[in-house]
Amino acid sequence: MNKTLAETQMLHALYKKHHWLVRGAAFHQLHLLLDTHANRQPELVDLLAERAQSRSRAAGARGGERRLDGQGGRTRTRCTASS
Repeated sequence: MNKTLAETQMLHALYKKHHWLVRGAAFHQLHLLLDTHANRQPELVDLLAERAQSRSRAAGARGGERRLDGQGGRTRTRCTASS
């Protein structure tokens, strides 16, 4: 999910970059098309971020927060009670 979120954010940047670089006879149409797609990306980023966050919370509710340590093993995070 996080990879898709990052790629969607990158698409926004690429659409905005390329909509300024368009040249030629179809400039206006391509400029509008790329701008339309760029303007849609932040909404998609928000939806993906909310979904990723809700999935993370649901996993935490089932048994605590767990993450991979990069070596294939699991690392537990310790919960401490606050006074």
